[in-house]
Amino acid sequence: MKRGVVGLAALSALLLVAAAATAGYFLRPMSPPERLESAPAVTRVPTVVQKFDDSRKVQVRLEKGADTRLLLNTSGVVTATNCTKGGTIVSGSLIARVNESPILALSTAVPLYRDLTWGTKGTDVNALQRELVRLGFTTPVDGTFGRTTAKALSALWKSRGIDHEYGGITLAELVWMPGVELTVSSCDAALGIPVSPGGSLATVPGVLQRVVLDSAPADLVAGSRTLTVLDITGPLSEHMDITDADTLAKIASNTLAQAALAITPGETLPARIALTSPLRTVKVPLGTLFHVNGNTGCVQSGSDVFPVTIVGSSLGATLLTFDRPEHVPTEVNLGSAITHTECRQQ
Repeated sequence: MKRGVVGLAALSALLLVAAAATAGYFLRPMSPPERLESAPAVTRVPTVVQKFDDSRKVQVRLEKGADTRLLLNTSGVVTATNCTKGGTIVSGSLIARVNESPILALSTAVPLYRDLTWGTKGTDVNALQRELVRLGFTTPVDGTFGRTTAKALSALWKSRGIDHEYGGITLAELVWMPGVELTVSSCDAALGIPVSPGGSLATVPGVLQRVVLDSAPADLVAGSRTLTVLDITGPLSEHMDITDADTLAKIASNTLAQAALAITPGETLPARIALTSPLRTVKVPLGTLFHVNGNTGCVQSGSDVFPVTIVGSSLGATLLTFDRPEHVPTEVNLGSAITHTECRQQ
């Protein structure tokens, strides 16, 4: 009996020792995997080319002029009129007849102030040519009234049912419009009314003359830009506004723009500006830059140093343009691998 008890005790002790050894094995500190132990520090990163248009959200104001009278340049009796209050007058259309002579409404960037004939030169001729092109007629836009411009003008008359043999155009045949499509506030020369030069044929509300940034961002990347408002895009001038006639006409025809023009002056609309031609930039981590001064600095690739200009950021990375864009490295040094402290030209 004693021998059995002793054997059982010895077996229990042996099991306890084995359990302790097993636990000690599993609880021992684990050595890191060989791959982690030998992983080198990252000292070079690839450069990534990315287009950058410097797009910014802005607010713009729509500025319109005072009510405008559409003036006749001839005398006689109104024998026909297409003017109706609340209706529209479109550039290139026949607006009336005086003594049965047709009167053409034309919108030009420069008001037409004289008779134009072959050989006439000037900004008014250039403006007429631009409007003829906009209306779909072929003519050079060179500021000289030549044969092709005369043919384009005759084609415009013919498209309105008028045979116009004269090689130019006189003021007596025209009513100048400040916009390509205008809503009539009042008709001022009714059928049968005698008129004289300078008399008003119709009055129209002030037209959109300018779209201007309410406040321009101070850190814009240099370059020509476009402005998009109400899904309409046009060229932004160096004065941070749009005065382009075609773009203004498109904006003015938008119902939201018309509502904005009708309410309190100074009301702003959301818009966006962007570079006309996006830049070809290189995206790198911030830790690759050194000798940063304002928006300039350097990156290092191997032992070579490259001066760069900082133009923006994207998802925590920095966007650069290289001073010598034909020499853009495929990799740049990072952190401790940057050994230069001076920014020097190659």
